[in-house]
Amino acid sequence: MTHLLLHSLVTIQLLSATPEETRFLEAITKDDVTAVRSLLKEDPSLARRAKSARGSSALMVAAYVMTDSEYFYPPAKNEILQEVIRVAPPTDVFEACLVGDLPRATAFLDKEPNAIRGDKLGWSLLHAAAYSGNIDLVKLLISRGAVLDAIATTKYKNTPLQTAMLTGQGAVARVLVEAGADVNHKQWEGFTVLHDAARQGNLDLVRFLIKRGADVNARTIHPRRDPGPFSSEPRPSRDRRRA
Repeated sequence: MTHLLLHSLVTIQLLSATPEETRFLEAITKDDVTAVRSLLKEDPSLARRAKSARGSSALMVAAYVMTDSEYFYPPAKNEILQEVIRVAPPTDVFEACLVGDLPRATAFLDKEPNAIRGDKLGWSLLHAAAYSGNIDLVKLLISRGAVLDAIATTKYKNTPLQTAMLTGQGAVARVLVEAGADVNHKQWEGFTVLHDAARQGNLDLVRFLIKRGADVNARTIHPRRDPGPFSSEPRPSRDRRRA
């Protein structure tokens, strides 16, 4: 897992970090809750001071901790993220959306309505909110004009519907599809939302997507990576997910 993270947007190669900041971000990316708690107890300011090489906050680094080679912890169940938020809550609308903080996201948007069209590191606010799993926040963004099928400006080219599946947010996926999201958009390597629903073993969502027009014959650009829904075929290890 940590090898994959080194090649992601939350790479921990710091430009001018203190040893404490480096240890803190390493503990986050290694999913070491005990170490994160210990370091924050010694120096709570680490949650605000530590930045990745690309300037990502500790909150954003924590939000992208992976559960395996493909998917991520849902923010609400991400222990490390919750430890960071406890000390350093979201400081902008994107962070608020990423962690599913509806009150803060609403406050930021009320203050700066045009932020609804903004993005960060290639993701729109709707990408982030879908990832968070907060249905009410997703609905709020849609009601305020968020682009439903916004395509990430990263090599992954995923939509909010697909970022919802990065953390297994089946309920959010349903809301987006019911609002008109494209169920057949192909992101990097040709993956569709149906691939994700099948790989995650979400039978109800698979059936729902098929009823909504999902192409059951969709293929990735690597046919050998297309085990059927609920197949026992080993899943390949690859980092195809990070924004």
